[in-house]
Amino acid sequence: MNAPVAWHQSAPVLRLSADAENLTNYNNMLYTEHIKDNKLFLRLYRKGKYTATEYFTAYYMPNKLPFNRFGITAGKKIGSAVVRNRAKRILREAYRKNELSMPIGYDIVFVARPGIVGAKTGDIERVLVSKILKSMKSQ
Repeated sequence: MNAPVAWHQSAPVLRLSADAENLTNYNNMLYTEHIKDNKLFLRLYRKGKYTATEYFTAYYMPNKLPFNRFGITAGKKIGSAVVRNRAKRILREAYRKNELSMPIGYDIVFVARPGIVGAKTGDIERVLVSKILKSMKSQ
């Protein structure tokens, strides 16, 4: 009788090369880094141009870099943590889907507004393309 084999010894192991692992990270955006520094947020609020919509306000400003920097905020006026996180996910996804049509070399901050609570991702994408892109390109 053979000794019992542990599950990890018999399970096939799939390993990806380093290049393939980089390609499978679906959350990465191609030409964008995340803004984490509070100074950049404050500078955009003070000196950046903005466009307000029913769902969010977008602050933007050229950054003279070969990529965009992107941030999202959702205050407590929006709702509970679950609602705020959903709003941020929707905004992040709408930006990610339209990243290639965005002009490069901008700092962009989206501030969620209470109207985003019942919105779908498609609604946000339409507003992003129709209003935000037009105002950024007309600069």
